[in-house]
Amino acid sequence: MKKFLSLILALVMLTGILSACSASGNNKNKDENNDKPKEDNIDYLDVSGYTIVRSAASGDTVRNMTSVLKKSINDNVKLDLTVAMDDETEVECEILVGETNRKESVDALVELKGKIKKEGYVIKVVGSKIVILGHTEDYTALGVKQFINAFVSKSTKEKCLYLEKGDTTKFGKNGEVLYVSEIGSVVVLDKKSTVFKTDNYGDTHARSYAKIIKLEHQPDEKNNGILLATNEFASPSPWPMYRSKDDGDTWENLKSIPDLVNGWFAGYQPYLFELPEDVGEYKKGTILFAACTYNGSQTAIIMLCSTDLGETWKSLGNVTIGGPNTNGVWEPVIAYENGRIYCFYSDEQDSFHNQRLIYKYTTDLKTWSEIGDMVTSGPNRPGMVALTKMGNGKWALAFEYWTSGQAGYPVRIMFADKLDSWKSISAGTQVVSTTGVSLESGPAMTWTPAGGGDGVLFLCAYKNINSKTDSRCDLFMSFDYGKTFVSIENPLAVMKDAKHKCSYSPGFYTDKDGAVYYVNNPALVKGLNAGRVDMAKIMVY
Repeated sequence: MKKFLSLILALVMLTGILSACSASGNNKNKDENNDKPKEDNIDYLDVSGYTIVRSAASGDTVRNMTSVLKKSINDNVKLDLTVAMDDETEVECEILVGETNRKESVDALVELKGKIKKEGYVIKVVGSKIVILGHTEDYTALGVKQFINAFVSKSTKEKCLYLEKGDTTKFGKNGEVLYVSEIGSVVVLDKKSTVFKTDNYGDTHARSYAKIIKLEHQPDEKNNGILLATNEFASPSPWPMYRSKDDGDTWENLKSIPDLVNGWFAGYQPYLFELPEDVGEYKKGTILFAACTYNGSQTAIIMLCSTDLGETWKSLGNVTIGGPNTNGVWEPVIAYENGRIYCFYSDEQDSFHNQRLIYKYTTDLKTWSEIGDMVTSGPNRPGMVALTKMGNGKWALAFEYWTSGQAGYPVRIMFADKLDSWKSISAGTQVVSTTGVSLESGPAMTWTPAGGGDGVLFLCAYKNINSKTDSRCDLFMSFDYGKTFVSIENPLAVMKDAKHKCSYSPGFYTDKDGAVYYVNNPALVKGLNAGRVDMAKIMVY
């Protein structure tokens, strides 16, 4: 006969009658050195006789998450549970997903609403029932993912779920659910903050090209986790530098950065990067800063470095020098692969090409290689490199692309196995979401392994070509390494009219734990694309 959990003082407490799994035969602990869990505070619940139950009226999200839960239990504890609807005969041992007609679900929802007014979920063990539900189906999905993370994936015994002794009732909010994919990846807006905001509504200096990094390779471990951000000021003035030591909750303004290489007009198209390994004499953790400067007759892409968390900078020289603003070099992006630091940029200097995407690399941050081609297309005009490495080993490149007679600059995407193996004659494929939305101009992109499956490729740009949402600047996501994309309302508020759009080339950064940091400069109520830089932290479960 099954043994069950007791409900004590309105909290679910594990008792001595909890059914434990045998340490022999098929249920042997996966720890070869010990047949019992090493932790003293672990019990296991044998769920071999359980049925997964959802409402017969469930929407697509709960139906999909029920399948995700069933698969996870099968994959992790080698148990293929049956799925039933709540209009079928009730059985004693059930895992209830979402709002069902079972008393345990009804009571848990009342308790959830008393604990969290909205946008939350509860995981609860009540007698022989396990309840997972949220205020909405999206939050039920988040609850299922947290149940998998907390109870299913941690199990070291077949046919059993891992449970900590004590209270097993878990309430969660975890931020705003932005999207739930068909494979059960739950995308959550963890937090938002303002990096910079001016009170001068007459300030129309565009703060485009917002960029952000999280320090993760510092020699002093206490400095890992610091955020640095910058942006273009779009006037002859130094680049602002912002720093946060509390994960973006608050920001301080550091000393602005002038052109320390040539002494030219500063303010254009910055990019931040932290060395993941030693490069030449420059140690792991050195912060690199690339940007474009201009003196009226020439443009240059300069590089600087900092070893004191962005407090001070020194010159690493010019990466390249170009002509004036109709024959120049623009929009640097830094990447690292196999001991090389690459600088990718847009180039207008070749008379055959309207503009091309090219790169140079260095192994010592002193001398740079000859030019290598990324995208070259004669009279057409590719521009604004966005680059990220994905979990399948490929690099993804997004860029804007203009052709004669075409309105706007649609965003395209292409892929390569290495940073120096681009098929330059290819123009890739235009990015179009499953609902027919496409993006235009100034893309930014990152990939996170979080969420399982193929992770998530995030993409954003200056505006939508075919607007489907109020923001007119959708956030795009791909759950299959860029083969298909979905588009959702941008989590950073932007003006909801045709004249105001989010900035050219916003910024992304994915940390080692898979958290995605996103910065952009939404317009103020007054002022054109100006005066403000915001950050969003996005988690995927």
